[in-house]
Amino acid sequence: MRLLNYKTKRFFDRKSIKGSGKRRTTSKLKHLDRKYELINASRFRNKRRNIQKPLVFQLPKTLSISKNPKDTLKFFDDFRNAALPKKRPIQVEFKTMQHTDPSTLLVLASELDRWRRIHDLKLRPIEIEKWNPVIRKYLYQKGLFNLLDVTGYEFLAENKLPTEYNHLPFYFGETLDGKLADDFANRVEKTFGNIENKTFFYDALTEAMQNVGHHAYPRKKTHQIENGYWMSASHDTQNNALYVAFYDQGIGIPNTLPESKLWNQVTSYLTGRNYDDVSLIEAVVTTRKTSKSSNERGHGFSDLFEFAKLAKYGHLRVVSGRGDYISYSDNTQKSVSMTLPLGGTLVEWYIKR
Repeated sequence: MRLLNYKTKRFFDRKSIKGSGKRRTTSKLKHLDRKYELINASRFRNKRRNIQKPLVFQLPKTLSISKNPKDTLKFFDDFRNAALPKKRPIQVEFKTMQHTDPSTLLVLASELDRWRRIHDLKLRPIEIEKWNPVIRKYLYQKGLFNLLDVTGYEFLAENKLPTEYNHLPFYFGETLDGKLADDFANRVEKTFGNIENKTFFYDALTEAMQNVGHHAYPRKKTHQIENGYWMSASHDTQNNALYVAFYDQGIGIPNTLPESKLWNQVTSYLTGRNYDDVSLIEAVVTTRKTSKSSNERGHGFSDLFEFAKLAKYGHLRVVSGRGDYISYSDNTQKSVSMTLPLGGTLVEWYIKR
């Protein structure tokens, strides 16, 4: 036996009323109809109450791993924990962001892209008219809308706003792809001008892609795009400098090193020191700067560092786990330990003429 819904009940109630005097019948039917209208309205209100409200995340005013690591990394960590495990309504407010940098923006774009791909979402901008105009132009130039498959905002290309960067759009890949690396290198050269030592640049890109395939995703994890990586570039017109950023969402260098062939070299380099994340990154970059051994590829930073070293002024920056390490072309270095892990590995080249 099944329960009657309210429409069926109403039908039988009306049928039982008919036949007891015209005026009395009409009055009872009106009363009955009013009763079921109230029931229906109550059902609708309860249904609306059950609709899950979106979880709102506000981007920090300064979204930057280097300038505001605490708030930036907390945003990424909170967003991943909420967005990846299950499909749920989430709203990211861009109107609160006033400052950012090319490398951090690549991480943000990759997190939104992973969220979209895993849950098969159709994203749309909210209150785009309230976004900072320079940031809005910045995001459009970087190809955030194209990466996230958002259409209808081509008019943003017509906005003539002063920005300190000329941007290349985001690139996404999943395998060692020489054609993709060649296309990216050519577009960088077209934007930045002639690149000296272009061979080293191409080799650095392919080495970064190879590192992802060999080490970033060693075991199957949920909520990840296996072997996925994102890259982009920006030309700093004021300083005539080039930023190139490469990011994967793997388990990070510090977590993969213990099972690597480099572990003995790393532990030897760190004799008497702590094995914190930034020290591990320093060790692997330093011990592999000059190595060209083909049978120990992956974790080899020889090509990555060589491209930055041959510039007039440049650096190689590696952010992974809780470590932020920079090796400059004049052989100086800078190390920062962060309170939260990045969640992947970010490689950044800075080349100044």
